[in-house]
Amino acid sequence: MTNGKYSTIRTLRGLLSTTSQRVSLVVDDGRLNHGHRITSIRMWPARASQVGDITVVLATTGVAATTPMDAGNNGQIGWVYAAFGSGTSFEFILDPNHIIVEELVITGDWGVNFADGVNYMITLEPILLTDSESAVVQIKARQQNLV
Repeated sequence: MTNGKYSTIRTLRGLLSTTSQRVSLVVDDGRLNHGHRITSIRMWPARASQVGDITVVLATTGVAATTPMDAGNNGQIGWVYAAFGSGTSFEFILDPNHIIVEELVITGDWGVNFADGVNYMITLEPILLTDSESAVVQIKARQQNLV
């Protein structure tokens, strides 16, 4: 998609609040041959004074978007662990063999220390798929195995 009209990078950003630690981001443009691969994710507290741990799951369906983090769940494609405070650390793991065609769901888990919520910014790379690739991606997104 580098024809001068479209950027080769997309970003999704927003705030997960304490009342809604789950958000569904629709990346579906109606064309099943257009997918996206997550290249990075960053998360940070809404206020610098907020300290504690957060865990986040990135999934291709709402059913798979649950905590705890479960690498055995085919619908979960990314996991984030961050500890904010003195000695802040941020770790994310992305399945390198994932492509999002329709939906990306983010589910977070954190305590009352993050009363103002947690920000996120996800960077995506657009990918063109063949019909066969699109079918495989959709099967995987629905947590079905390929035999």
